[in-house]
Amino acid sequence: MKHSNNLHKLRMEKGLSQSEISKHLDITQGLYCRLERGSVDPSKYLNKLSELFRVQKDEIYTYKNNTNNVTEVQIVQQLPVFGMPTLDGKINITNKFASTTERPDYLKDNQSAYSCFVVGHEMQPRFKHGELIYIDPIKKIKNDDEVIISTFEDDEEIAILSCIISETDDHYLCATYQSDDHVKFMKSKIGRVHAIVGLRQIY
Repeated sequence: MKHSNNLHKLRMEKGLSQSEISKHLDITQGLYCRLERGSVDPSKYLNKLSELFRVQKDEIYTYKNNTNNVTEVQIVQQLPVFGMPTLDGKINITNKFASTTERPDYLKDNQSAYSCFVVGHEMQPRFKHGELIYIDPIKKIKNDDEVIISTFEDDEEIAILSCIISETDDHYLCATYQSDDHVKFMKSKIGRVHAIVGLRQIY
C-alpha cells in the first residue's frame, strides 16, 4: 500500500537532510527514507513531523500551494535537453542535445547546466515519467542528493536517476524510491554523477 505524502517537498523547503530528520524522529535513516517514499505510513510520527516542519498534520499528506504567493520564474535563455530513452527505461546520453527548453533564473549564470526528461518509474513519487528535470554538474554531491548517474555500455553513456546513500573513495552507493535494494557504482566506471536541482512538470 502506498502512503502518499509531502515529506520530500517539506524537507527540501527546510533545507534538511534525511539523516537530520531521522535523528529528530529517533529512527534510522533507512526507515525515514521508506517514510518519505510512501512505503511506510508516517501517521505514527505526525506530531514530531508537524512540529519540525511547522505545518498542520494534514499538510503532511496534502500539500497546500499558496497561489497568492507564487514566484514567477524568469526565463533568460534556452537550456539544452540531453538524452534519449532506451527500451529498458534508461537514458542514453549523447553529445548532441535533443532539444532545448526554457532556462529558469536560478541557472541563468550556470552555462554547464542542462536538462533531461525522466524515463521510467523508479524515482516515483518524486519524479514521474515524462517530467523535465534540471541538472547542475557544478554542484558538489552529498548524501541524500538526487542525481543522474551514468556508466558506459558498448561505447554508449547510459544513465539512470538515483539517490546518493553514501560515498567512499572508490564508489557511490545509490537507491531508487521504488526499491529497497542499493546499487554500487564504481567511480572508475562512472561517466557522470550530477545533481538534480529542479523539476518542471509536464501535463
